[in-house]
Amino acid sequence: MNILCLSILIVGCGQQQQSGDPRTIHGIDPAFTQYVQEFEAYIPGGNIGDIPIGFAAQSGQVIGVCEIWTSGYRDIKVDPTFWNGTSDEYTRRSLIFHELGHCVLDRAHLATTTLVNPSLPYNFLTNPTIYVSFMNPYIFFDGSQSSLQDYYINELFHPAIGVPMLYNSSNLVDDHACVRHMN
Repeated sequence: MNILCLSILIVGCGQQQQSGDPRTIHGIDPAFTQYVQEFEAYIPGGNIGDIPIGFAAQSGQVIGVCEIWTSGYRDIKVDPTFWNGTSDEYTRRSLIFHELGHCVLDRAHLATTTLVNPSLPYNFLTNPTIYVSFMNPYIFFDGSQSSLQDYYINELFHPAIGVPMLYNSSNLVDDHACVRHMN
């Protein structure tokens, strides 16, 4: 019997107002390079552009943030305590891919769940619910879900018609979604 274990950690975005380039980090920290290269292999042109990724302490349960300014600047900040506290490559990849989903693919959060086997009734052990999108507001993907990795990566880069996108989402201001910064 397989038990689907979920590690739930919140991701979100912060809000600031500055003139000029508001970013406080520049470049990509080497800790994230391999995950950025993996992500870039999936996108046309193979480049995330000018999106710095670095470490910055986050508050509460937030472990990563994609900051987006109205001027077009974007950056990603990852909580160093979380990053250094996990050695699970799936969890790390999930966090970086999720934040790049916001910053590069303009994906908004999608917290919809479904049963593992929709034709059977819900049962926590034998037929649990799973998120339908990589862009759920919780990082849940770890080594125990490695069999679902292909599904989630495909969903991230090929979302279904009608999934929320940042440019048309009305839910941009909360602790689980990116907000557009004034600049």
